[in-house]
Amino acid sequence: RTSKKPGSELPTLAHYLFPPYFVCSLVATDEKLQAYELASQEHGWGSPLVLVGDDFLEDLDSWTRSYHPCEVDICYENPQDVLIKPPRRVVVHADDGSHIECFFKRFDLSFGPKHARMELRTHKRLAQAHIPPPPQAFICRLHGVVRDGNGLAGMLFTWINNKGVLSKARANQSSVELRRRWATQISDTVQILHDRNIIWGDAKAENILIDMDDNAWIIDFGGSYTLGWVDAEKAGTVEGDLQGLSKILSIIS
Repeated sequence: RTSKKPGSELPTLAHYLFPPYFVCSLVATDEKLQAYELASQEHGWGSPLVLVGDDFLEDLDSWTRSYHPCEVDICYENPQDVLIKPPRRVVVHADDGSHIECFFKRFDLSFGPKHARMELRTHKRLAQAHIPPPPQAFICRLHGVVRDGNGLAGMLFTWINNKGVLSKARANQSSVELRRRWATQISDTVQILHDRNIIWGDAKAENILIDMDDNAWIIDFGGSYTLGWVDAEKAGTVEGDLQGLSKILSIIS
């Protein structure tokens, strides 16, 4: 995280989602292009938020925490990346004043509110399922949501310092002992999910995150699936999870 200088502040998600803008017209004069600012405020962009109903928000408040975009600081490595690259690593402040690092996953606006509600309902089930922490189960957990009124911007997940996702190349460069540990961690975590009637869904190697201590974490409960890993007719089922799991284990065997 970039350190703050005296009197300076990190940008927030509010800066990224709701930047200042100018509506201009481009005019050619003597074969030279000139931009002129217009009085109009109609920029033609869509809202960066997914709108949901009051009943859903009331239920959301009963099991997780909401943060306004201005309460979420964006972390960045290079100053030139600020407000240009999509924010991923962010910081929120706990009630005791401590900082909590999170991964910000923005809702895909093209999927609409139905997909956002479905994904959040899955995380509600995860939150209420009393899933044990590591080393019994390695699951990326929801910390809260980013919300402005009836609009949802995305989700905040507890940050996992990681080396990257699981891949055939990473497996080939790892010891047999380490690959066996990954296989056990992934299999045990999927079994714990199924014991609680929770489906992973998009079971594939790219949704396995390897942390700095070489533990394998299951991520992404968005409810989709990836062809080549899970057959369409098995998507969203235990059978589909086991099909994807089998292919993951074949990579690290």
